[in-house]
Amino acid sequence: MHEENFSKKAKTIVFRLLNIRQYSEKELRDKLRNKNIPVETIESTLRYFKELALIDDDQFAKKWISFRLSRPFGLKRIRFELIGKGISNDIIEREIEEATSDYPESEIVTAIARKQLLKYKNIDPTKAKQRLYGYLLRRGFSGTVIKKVIHNL
Repeated sequence: MHEENFSKKAKTIVFRLLNIRQYSEKELRDKLRNKNIPVETIESTLRYFKELALIDDDQFAKKWISFRLSRPFGLKRIRFELIGKGISNDIIEREIEEATSDYPESEIVTAIARKQLLKYKNIDPTKAKQRLYGYLLRRGFSGTVIKKVIHNL
């Protein structure tokens, strides 16, 4: 395939993907690589979309954090997900700090724990607390906060 055809194909792929949702630069690079697009074409295509401000890892991280906090997920899990999407640590830390300046993690963990404990009402209390701890940890909340909340329940 000629370079021009690769470029057209790459742009079409990226436009279709961005029409569905926002992607990080790494995610798009990986998608194009999986379609056997040459590296030079991938880089020029990504530059093109960055110039149009359609690829912006700062905005991607901001939206991802906001969406995941609304679920709610803990900061550890959100960090891990963003790292997997190729977002730099600088962007992650800056956006998390901005998004969580008034984030009541303890209150959120307490609310989730109370709701989850209702599902464990027929289980031995010690086992229920162990399951609850594991559940909250998998959601990415801080172990320290989880222990404090479970202790106070």
